[in-house]
Amino acid sequence: MKPNILKLIEEEIKNDNVRMLKLDDVATIKVGKSLTRNHMNNEYQFPVMSGGFKPTGYYDKWNYENIIVIAKDGQAGFVTWMNQKFWAANGCFVVETKNDQVLTKYLFYILKLKEPELMAKKQGSIIQHLYKKPLGDTIIPLPSFSLQTKIVEILDEFTSLEAELEARNKQYNYYLNHLLNFEGKKGRDVDFITIEKLCNIRKGYTPSKKEKSFWSNGSFPWFRMEDLRLSSSRIINDSIQHITLDAIRGNNYFKANSIIIATTATIGEHALITTDYLANDQFKNLEIKDEFKELITPKFLFYYSFLLSEFCKQNINNSAFPSVQMDEFKQFKIAIPPLEEQNRIVNILDEFSRLEAELEAELEARNKQYNYYLHHLLNFEGEKADNVEFLKLGEITEIKAGKHLTLSQMSDNFKYPVMGGGSKITGYYNDYNSENSIAIARVGQVGSINWMGFKFWAISTCFRVKSVQENINIKYLYYFLKTKEYEIVNQRQQSAIPNINKGNLEEIIVPVPPLEEQNRIVNILDKFSKLTSDINEGLPAEIKMRRQQY
Repeated sequence: MKPNILKLIEEEIKNDNVRMLKLDDVATIKVGKSLTRNHMNNEYQFPVMSGGFKPTGYYDKWNYENIIVIAKDGQAGFVTWMNQKFWAANGCFVVETKNDQVLTKYLFYILKLKEPELMAKKQGSIIQHLYKKPLGDTIIPLPSFSLQTKIVEILDEFTSLEAELEARNKQYNYYLNHLLNFEGKKGRDVDFITIEKLCNIRKGYTPSKKEKSFWSNGSFPWFRMEDLRLSSSRIINDSIQHITLDAIRGNNYFKANSIIIATTATIGEHALITTDYLANDQFKNLEIKDEFKELITPKFLFYYSFLLSEFCKQNINNSAFPSVQMDEFKQFKIAIPPLEEQNRIVNILDEFSRLEAELEAELEARNKQYNYYLHHLLNFEGEKADNVEFLKLGEITEIKAGKHLTLSQMSDNFKYPVMGGGSKITGYYNDYNSENSIAIARVGQVGSINWMGFKFWAISTCFRVKSVQENINIKYLYYFLKTKEYEIVNQRQQSAIPNINKGNLEEIIVPVPPLEEQNRIVNILDKFSKLTSDINEGLPAEIKMRRQQY
């Protein structure tokens, strides 16, 4: 994001030029016109939008173009920009700006940001709908028209990145399925061999933490899930943590060019390790047996492991601690074409990995500017420490674990999002126990910090944090804790199920400036967050999807 745009946004905020208006004040909300299925035909030209993510069919007439569509029924609250002629059916709203002071595309981006809030407004016990009145009451921040234009320019660029990624993703998925589909080719230069026969399957382990010497000044790599998350390519030659050679049981380590794959917790995550190593017990380690090393390359097995990953996710036991059913895992068959064909496939998939890395670099560069600004505003060292108190988080907030829910209690037809031990909504429930508060993952993606600006149900795998003092802006606390997220993640307790302790959270020191300064910081960071984080959510999601669908 260009520095002059950052200054413009900050000046707008300082000059108090941003008005907060209801959607009804700035736009007209209309329901589409009913259309039965027997009027539709896939041979017709114009898509029909209703209460879903995608067109429900095609019609030979249109009633709108270049306008915002919000699902009223079905996926109620889902926001779409329709930049073409289409038919709006009665399962959706169309939103049209009332005057030339509001840029339609700007309004779309704001509503897209508020999509979780809109979805939480749906009503109904069995079939849920979004009604016009609560939709019209949605608050829209309205800066000057010039700033709206700048914001749209920036976000259109983000959208083009997402579109490019989606196109590459579709192309990659086609190649992946085409290249690795060897059905019907058995006996024609292609062998199918089970994992159990092809590889030595060994479980990872963690050397004793009590033996301090094992973890002091070591040079031997010891891998855990964090190493995989920090690697864009998932082809890794070193780890964050190292151990000494004395920590290796009977010199029994895992050899270079093995695959590690998670069979508990974050099931299916995997990598190719190109150095001798150890890994923790979340992973199974697949080392190609000597008799097959001239028949299959480690890189081909790595790419084929994306299919194994999906298999793992579909073959999980139903115990309290989900894990892959190992009997089925061992019988998973790997297709082994001739080496020449393996190398051809690897070269194609390597090129897609390179394109993905370019997109990630683009995303990282954009986010660095936001993160710099975030840390700059929340740095209270030196002269900025005047009038700033330093208090423990436990002194100014109440931290509570959420309440347990089973999957059978959730339904997509319910109103309130459910938040647990991750960074995404896990489902919907018909009640809520929190609103406008911070959620911190207690297990799962331990330490992940999320702002929940709407009513939601916090389950037992996350903490909910709310202020207990009037001079604290809870959104300010959220932004501050985001700067400490890495430290919080590293406070997790290593056990069978890694978790974070409430007491450790309560000890975090928080700089507390006057409430007026907190509000100023929140106003600025809210704007930057919307421009560089929330709208960008689709891009990291697509990148993650690409990894999962390799």
